[in-house]
Amino acid sequence: GFRLRGLRSELFDPVSTPLLSGTRLRNFALQRVIALLSLSKGDRNGLHRISYASLSTNELGEVYEGLLSYSGFFAPEPLVECKRAEDREDKLAPTYFVPESKLAEYGLKEEELVYREAADGTREPARYSQGAFIFRLRGRERQESASYYTPRELTETVVEYTLRELLPQLKAGDILRLRILEPALGSGAFLNAAVTALAREYLAKKEAELGQKVPEERRNFELARVRAYLAAKCVYGVDKNPVAIELAAVSLWLNTLHAGQAGPWYEARLAAGNSLVGARRAGYGAEALQEGTWSRSAPEGDLPALAAGEKVYHFLLPDPGMCAYEKDKAVKEAAKEELARIKAWKGGLPRKITGALLQRLQRLTKELDVLWNRAIKQRQDLLRKVDDDLHVWPEDASLDRANPLTAAQRREMLQELVAGDHSPYHAVNTVLNIWCALWFWPIEKADLLPSYDEWLQAVEELVAAVDVTTDGISGVKARHPWLAVVDEVAGQEHFFHWELAFGEVFAENGGFDIILGNPPWVPVEWKEADVL
Repeated sequence: GFRLRGLRSELFDPVSTPLLSGTRLRNFALQRVIALLSLSKGDRNGLHRISYASLSTNELGEVYEGLLSYSGFFAPEPLVECKRAEDREDKLAPTYFVPESKLAEYGLKEEELVYREAADGTREPARYSQGAFIFRLRGRERQESASYYTPRELTETVVEYTLRELLPQLKAGDILRLRILEPALGSGAFLNAAVTALAREYLAKKEAELGQKVPEERRNFELARVRAYLAAKCVYGVDKNPVAIELAAVSLWLNTLHAGQAGPWYEARLAAGNSLVGARRAGYGAEALQEGTWSRSAPEGDLPALAAGEKVYHFLLPDPGMCAYEKDKAVKEAAKEELARIKAWKGGLPRKITGALLQRLQRLTKELDVLWNRAIKQRQDLLRKVDDDLHVWPEDASLDRANPLTAAQRREMLQELVAGDHSPYHAVNTVLNIWCALWFWPIEKADLLPSYDEWLQAVEELVAAVDVTTDGISGVKARHPWLAVVDEVAGQEHFFHWELAFGEVFAENGGFDIILGNPPWVPVEWKEADVL
């Protein structure tokens, strides 16, 4: 009989949806959900059934955009729904929620309240009791996410012209060794287009090399096997929104389905993070440090020099651009005391680095380089343990072996690598986050900014914390309370350090062969009116 092995994903794990898993839905509610998912809204010819069989993986992008347009929450207290008066006729305009206790204080006009029809046919303001679940269109969050659905015409065109530059130089086996990246993942539209195009190219080149053809009745099956191999071992993606990671995994799975397919697991190569903000595996030579010119030029990624301590990693060095709030007039008026603290903190940072301090930084660079290599080796070992054993034509499909580990076991292994208390990855990642956080430090916590010596002392302790005989990284964070601010900022900004997060790609391949996708359309800029 036909067997479909499911996607091994947190999305389908009951443990990850405790509220939904613990809810008993009445039949009439389930029937309404099924009808809404199965039937179109209808037109003059009546309702039409939605054909999911003809839904392309690219069209999942529209689903993703729809998901991002909404957010759900439980009312923390009795709330009243309202919207801007000029939007009252626009059903898709975002709505807002005001505590019922503050209605008089806000002085809302009648046309600013949202009304709904009561059971007796009368209209009344939309009120929600404490604990009610509210699911509504997002407001500014949707705009700021810079998440927009990419139509198939664009993804296929970008992929076609990108591959046109690369494919003539490749043999069939080279295609299976490509490393492909979508840095603004969304629903994985570009990855799916790339996987589909590369699978066709692989079969065409392999047929030409072997002088034999895939039987026509097996062509679709063999194409799906190649797509499955590429999706499982060759594609990488990053997105700030964790929902995108789950949806991209679903779209890759649907694009690779074939008889006998192992239930795939993509989490090790799809990551939640900000593609644009992170630290590099690069540094500066002694001359730039001694002359105090390092902040005026880009660091250089010379790994042998870094490993030997001849260069100092850039993320161990202060920069004048950190905590740069002083140029904003509104901040000057509102946070004079905090700005004075930041100014004093910057005054204590070294402008030139010589002597014992230089030697200290060179030693730290060598030690961090060793940890970084250990983190990459552990990630390579992890991928070997969690990947399925897959093959492509002309090898027989019977050689494929599904990994016996469950999704939960694999996720636990990945989590131990990333956040284990003695993990080299965790130690290096925290050091990188410190440097990034100092650019985004919350102005109201200016009193917690570490001195340069405290910063380096924490780095030294983090390096030592990898030793299992110590109290670990958690112990370091307990001794340095300001590291809690680093974790908080990193959680908000989603710093992403490419050469650590996907270290095996850079160690084995020198980087990615193909990078596809949309740029972020919304620039990061300060708009006082929006913030206020």
